[in-house]
Amino acid sequence: MPLFHAGGFVTDHRSPLSQRWGGWYVTGTHGSQRHMGNVFVEDRDHPDVLDRDNGATVTDLKGRIDIESYLAPSRDIVVLMVLEHQTRMTNLITRVGWEVRMALSDQKAINQALKEPEDQIGDSTRRRIDNAAESLLKDTLFADEALLQAPVKGSPSFAKEFQEQGPHDHAGRSHRELDLTRRMFR
Repeated sequence: MPLFHAGGFVTDHRSPLSQRWGGWYVTGTHGSQRHMGNVFVEDRDHPDVLDRDNGATVTDLKGRIDIESYLAPSRDIVVLMVLEHQTRMTNLITRVGWEVRMALSDQKAINQALKEPEDQIGDSTRRRIDNAAESLLKDTLFADEALLQAPVKGSPSFAKEFQEQGPHDHAGRSHRELDLTRRMFR
């Protein structure tokens, strides 16, 4: 059950592993780094006290959950990292679209009220659009990414398939090239 009095936060590539995956099962290796996956709060009055070592470097969920009830017997750490990134990017793309439409709609109303040309775009409208686009650009380029303190390794089959799927340039490079030693992507 969620412990709402414990608070919460949104995680993404800027979050260190220590702030990720509370309430999730996680399989894979990650060196000495710790996350919040695979463990439960023992004391409801002190939800911040977690035995992160007990949840670390779990490669098999047998004995923790009934894996027969799930499509896969693992919860790959690399899959979770990619999912976080894809989810945040989808949310930001949606937000940028919304912000641009709202800014342009507001500008249209201002132009009508001031009897200005319909296609005129003011400085404040440009700033609103630029600010929304800037946050998307920063995430696309992994600005402020929390560096990994040790290599992360999940399912070799996922990593291989994921990297093969993307478009590749003439030199064979792709935006899907995983690093997983210091950063998520190369």
